[in-house]
Amino acid sequence: MKDATPTRILLVDDDVRVLDTLEGYLHGLGYRVEKHAAARSALDRYYHAPFDVVVIALHTRDMDGTEAVRLLKMMDPAVVVLITSDSPEAGDIRAAMKAGAYDYLARPFGRDELIFAIERAVERRRLLETNTNHQKNLERLVSERTRDLLNSFDAAIFGLAKLVEYRDEETGFHLERLSELSAILARRLADTDKYRNQISEGYINHIRRSAPLHDIGKVGIPDRILLKPGKLTHEEFEIIKFHPLIGAEAIREIQAKLGQKRFFNMGMLIAKCHHERWNGSGYPEGLKAAEIPLSARIVALADVYDALRSERPYKAAMTHEKARGILQEERSKHFDPDVVDAFMAAEAEIETCMDEWNQRLFRGEDTINVIIRKARQEVDGAAEKAAEALLAVQSVVPAPEASAHANVKTVKTRKLS
Repeated sequence: MKDATPTRILLVDDDVRVLDTLEGYLHGLGYRVEKHAAARSALDRYYHAPFDVVVIALHTRDMDGTEAVRLLKMMDPAVVVLITSDSPEAGDIRAAMKAGAYDYLARPFGRDELIFAIERAVERRRLLETNTNHQKNLERLVSERTRDLLNSFDAAIFGLAKLVEYRDEETGFHLERLSELSAILARRLADTDKYRNQISEGYINHIRRSAPLHDIGKVGIPDRILLKPGKLTHEEFEIIKFHPLIGAEAIREIQAKLGQKRFFNMGMLIAKCHHERWNGSGYPEGLKAAEIPLSARIVALADVYDALRSERPYKAAMTHEKARGILQEERSKHFDPDVVDAFMAAEAEIETCMDEWNQRLFRGEDTINVIIRKARQEVDGAAEKAAEALLAVQSVVPAPEASAHANVKTVKTRKLS
């Protein structure tokens, strides 16, 4: 044999003379052979040290050959089994082949006939191994490509969201905190009977990725309104209320250009619906209760909680206790009662999350240089994807200098499903 590792063949027959004859033939051809007179001992041996090919008698003293074939295939679906018999019954042969046997040899058989059957069996084994290895390589490549694609979309999403954060006066690490808080709430909901079959680990990872897109529509709000230090007029607030629609439409255009609906669909729902309220008093469409997508209901609470706990130019940061009280007061009003309950159940974990981010702020990590460097790291390796996404946003979002009325008109003319 030319192979560096000889093919291993297991012989099973209660006729010692047959075993010795087969062993002599196959050893002479360079195969590594092991013989057993009992099927049970052969199966035990195979369990601890698999063989490439098994040649087994259709009938042995301690076990029916068909049952032995079935057990071998259970241990190793790729095993190639040849059955032999000197008094075959058609029904027995069919049963063995149905159990997974590859071929049948009727005794007495000649040396050439045996060699031909063994060579076919060995070739079959090699083909199965080649296909198995090829399948594993394909799965590995698909996994690597999927991971790279997810990383690219993560970078594009985070880069787009950071554009809005740079314009708005959000506290540093708001997007990072929002992502983690949303994931914590989703995971706690997944522990309940009501949502166990709805929220998977993939869903949790998806909401972590998509939450930063919640306010992407603010990129279409004029600076004079978005950055206004004082109280907004009624007209200005009505314009602000269009940012969910602007954001959803921008993401829709990104989907169309990149052809990746499943990556951005949750982000679009969050952007559009995170200002809806459980009692129907929210905007832009006045949805209520379960009409609001679950992902948006989760992000809505996480966003408000983070805002309450964060210091802004116009207010001091609230304590956890005070923010928690507000969330409880808004249960079944602003917020989904299930999400509020999830918040209460995960309260300790949420406090820890906020404390960790506050420690970063205390150490002075919240500087523009750190933020820019982090954004660049996120986008590293995904520049092309991010550029396409940015172009998509620019194609549907009015320029910041445009008038307030222009923004309202632009959104009103776009129909969102």
